[in-house]
Amino acid sequence: MHARFLLLCSAAGLAVSFTVHGQELQVQRGAARLRFPGDASVPQQVEACGDLFSWDLLTAPITVSGAGMMEITEPAGAAGTLRFYRVLRGTGITVPRSVRTLIPLYGYGSGADSEPATNAFPEAVLAPLNDPAFAAPWSPANEFPAAQLPSIRSAGIAAWRRAGNHGSCAGCHAPDAFDLARIAYTDADITRRALDHVTSTEAAQIVQFIKAQRQTHRMTRLLHPMNFRPLQPGHTPLPGNSHEARDLAFGQQLVNDTKLIWARDRIESRAQAIAAQAQLRALDLRKLRAGIEFDRWSEDHTHGTGHRSASEWLPMMGVKPKAGREQQWHGIQDAYLANPTDGTFWKLYENIDLMLEPVEPAGFDRGQEWSLLKYKSVQIVQHMMRHQSLAMPDALYGTTGGLVANRLNVIARNPLFRAGDHVRRFPLQFDAANQSTLFPPHLAPTLPVSQTDLRDQNENFFRVWFWMGWAQDPALLLSDSIFQTTEGDYLYASLLARYKLHHAFVVAMTSVAKANATPWFNASGAGVRGHGKWAAFNPFMVLHHIERNRNEPAAGDARRALHDRMFANTARLWIYLVQEDLERTGTVFSRELVRGCIGFCRSWLNDTEPGVNHAAIDAVVADINARLSTATELRTDFTTDDLPGGLPFN
Repeated sequence: MHARFLLLCSAAGLAVSFTVHGQELQVQRGAARLRFPGDASVPQQVEACGDLFSWDLLTAPITVSGAGMMEITEPAGAAGTLRFYRVLRGTGITVPRSVRTLIPLYGYGSGADSEPATNAFPEAVLAPLNDPAFAAPWSPANEFPAAQLPSIRSAGIAAWRRAGNHGSCAGCHAPDAFDLARIAYTDADITRRALDHVTSTEAAQIVQFIKAQRQTHRMTRLLHPMNFRPLQPGHTPLPGNSHEARDLAFGQQLVNDTKLIWARDRIESRAQAIAAQAQLRALDLRKLRAGIEFDRWSEDHTHGTGHRSASEWLPMMGVKPKAGREQQWHGIQDAYLANPTDGTFWKLYENIDLMLEPVEPAGFDRGQEWSLLKYKSVQIVQHMMRHQSLAMPDALYGTTGGLVANRLNVIARNPLFRAGDHVRRFPLQFDAANQSTLFPPHLAPTLPVSQTDLRDQNENFFRVWFWMGWAQDPALLLSDSIFQTTEGDYLYASLLARYKLHHAFVVAMTSVAKANATPWFNASGAGVRGHGKWAAFNPFMVLHHIERNRNEPAAGDARRALHDRMFANTARLWIYLVQEDLERTGTVFSRELVRGCIGFCRSWLNDTEPGVNHAAIDAVVADINARLSTATELRTDFTTDDLPGGLPFN
């Protein structure tokens, strides 16, 4: 079962229309009409509520409204009220709601293949046609006779898998070169790089195989090798010639395009706070463009010193089947290629650790570990490319019991955040205080010469991969099992020092995701228990690294006023929603930590809103403190591994 929060409406008898990610809500006097993308052949239902807690099924019929669009009308309407809507799709929509109806953990579905054919690449990331600088896509004019395809494939896959110098092509790429077929690398580049592993005859067979793959899969347009950045939200980074310029573009997008209350207006009431929260929850972080430029699939040092880089998707060092496991591993690959479902994919993925080993000799363990995480990530993305899917393969496939029961299994199937964390702990540049991630001498020409450039690449890599992992898991519950990841320790201000508006957004978005992760409230794991409630310390884990540094732009910076508004509204949103929780439930999870947090974020307003009369918000804070004194304490065991450790308001 999948669910999406769609749209929010506050109407006072006027006709209003909102559009978010192609989903339109028209609110008229006494009636609300909701239009959303959908397939009439898939069971679905729409629910509505006014408070994000008590959801009611809309009983009006869902009708086809146009090509790929559905429509439902709520006769009672939303005039003068605040209404939220969500759509539940798929088989079994009448079963009890799971976490997937409460937080947008994209790709963690119900066990079916995840969102096929949802990803259409824009022209900006497609290679131009009839340009000799790029490989030609398939067309009827350049296809092989059908009778030749089996022999081309047989010779090509054998060459692709042959363990030559420094391993095989398959030890870093998709099992069948699907990635190279999909991206418009030239024959010359493919041949040159293949010759590092195989003979000239085999390199020619691989080139023919890649062309045959384009024909088999009817690839009429290929991806631009420089412009295609896998999992880049919205496919392209925001414009700007510097980190700071792209950061400003991100903030302007939130104000002008996404029209977030949190970024545009001062939150001065509970209703506004609830509305701002709903807007944040409705965002699809896979589509919300960022100013951070994600990594390309591959960098090639022969194209210039700017492409001497380890900050790419392909691993630096490959893997190979363990002795005696070759036939078994290739059989698993062949079964996947014959029927590339999420089920066959996870069988392939989960045999990587069992059946593969490093190609390079011992002595470069950290480089091998990092390469293995990247290899696993490559397999995930090639599967998504194969299905034209925006969603990662369903990490619940083959399991029972849902996300909470299968947390560790889902983490094992999600290498993105951990790939970034590897070079945070074991940096690419030499670091006498830490074990560095080092590579064999033959890779030296592919890497920057200076330690400064390596450090910059190191920071770029974990910034990109942390953002990428966070976009799939904004509550940070399914990225790693350690407390620091759950806390958001690694999305700190220094990592995003040049992306200050991005950082402010991460703080607000993560806290909202954590406060709404309701099914995790009693779950086990470091820092997990207590999620799903505003009157708890968990949403405020994000404060850990901003108690002394809110990452403000300098006075006079074009971003400063917006940054102050974002942080002020984060504090205001927290205050109003903690009050709402206490008033509604009469309970608290860690009374004194919540009290400290409220006092802490109230103090922000003196800096972010100088000269503003805070009497109204002070009255809310006073009410919170009174309610905290009488609320029922839900956190009675203070010796478990959920302790917040370094939270600033201890």
